[in-house]
Amino acid sequence: MGHLDKYRCHPGRFGGATATPKLCKLFVERGASGVHIEDQSSILPEARANGKSGLELQSIEDDWTSKAQPKTFSDCVLDAIKNMNVPEAEKRRKLDEWMAHSSFDKCLPNKKGREIAERLGVENLI
Repeated sequence: MGHLDKYRCHPGRFGGATATPKLCKLFVERGASGVHIEDQSSILPEARANGKSGLELQSIEDDWTSKAQPKTFSDCVLDAIKNMNVPEAEKRRKLDEWMAHSSFDKCLPNKKGREIAERLGVENLI
């Protein structure tokens, strides 16, 4: 994260009243198509009351994540292109075009990403 580190939440220190709006503003300014915010302030005390530690909760989340295998939108587009029934040269062209538009440094908004994916023949993805 680098320059965003000062806004990160730490156990027992939730960043103050202005940290979340500042972080959201930075994401939007850099082209984020959306920000998901959860208030988890009640989770840790409830978990501790049930005998779970922060490390145990992290282990549960890590286990779920490894089983669910969540993907980014970009990963889904890449997989869809790789699974297309088209010649390999056409797949390579589509993959190259997608990567040229969607690299992390481009900060591609979701709407634009969907338009490019549709133009490449990837529709109804998510």
